[in-house]
Amino acid sequence: MLIEERQGSSQMNYPLRRILTLVCLPALLLVLMMSSCRTTYIRGKKGSLYILTQKVFLYEVQVPYDVATTYQACLLAYQDLKLTPQVKQQDAFSALLEAQFADNVPCKVTIKKLDADLSNITIYVGETRNRARVMELFNRIREHLEK
Repeated sequence: MLIEERQGSSQMNYPLRRILTLVCLPALLLVLMMSSCRTTYIRGKKGSLYILTQKVFLYEVQVPYDVATTYQACLLAYQDLKLTPQVKQQDAFSALLEAQFADNVPCKVTIKKLDADLSNITIYVGETRNRARVMELFNRIREHLEK
């Protein structure tokens, strides 16, 4: 009889546990994540600019080119800005280039294949209050893609 009572009481709490795990925990995690990170999201015609903090900027955009074409445009854009990129990864599906500006500010470009002729470019520039660098690098990449 005691075993049956325990089973019955745990079955009564099952809907409550399910509500807590499916609704409350994800909502709590979302609130905690949003409060710990100051993320501003700006959606434009050409892409999305994420201002992660006052110093860190991330720009993300989809381009109608394959990874190899986008990769070559990124290399040329780095050369235009007199940056020497280190190629961390490069294959048919993705590429990662890293460089530093003259004042040791890191700059990373990640390219990921989305479709046969569609790539996603993510430009990360950290520890700078000037988001103009992100936009300048992207504009150079765009110029080389459109040539």
